[in-house]
Amino acid sequence: MDCGRSANVAYPRCGRKLAISQYLFPMVGISPALHGWHQYAKKRENKGKLGESKRVKMELAQEKTQETIEKFRLHNSDTGSPEVQVALLSYRIAYLTEHLRTHKKDHHSRVGLLKLVGKRRRLLDYLKRGEVQRYQTLIQRLGIRR
Repeated sequence: MDCGRSANVAYPRCGRKLAISQYLFPMVGISPALHGWHQYAKKRENKGKLGESKRVKMELAQEKTQETIEKFRLHNSDTGSPEVQVALLSYRIAYLTEHLRTHKKDHHSRVGLLKLVGKRRRLLDYLKRGEVQRYQTLIQRLGIRR
């Protein structure tokens, strides 16, 4: 019985399981490398692994976030006061603004930017209603024009 080509390629009629290159590339004499299989296999190996540049960018973003929190916090364990939230939003707004200068057609990021601006606006309005002095100090420290 021929264990080469058959209707059931993965398990031919003889019942013997073939190597992946034998049933994906049944043509005699053509190696998987000629079909680009090695590139596909490499992509599958790297799928799910975080690239070096992405990991470095994430670490820098986390450091920048920690710096911003330390700079604008009211006490040692403060991470949620309006000042800290507005400062973090301002950092993200500045980053997205620069991103949109180079990627003008990225409309999904533009929508996200508008949501962040609205959220910052609401937090600033809340701060302005409650304590005007804290509001004035914050917009001076951030350099927000109002």
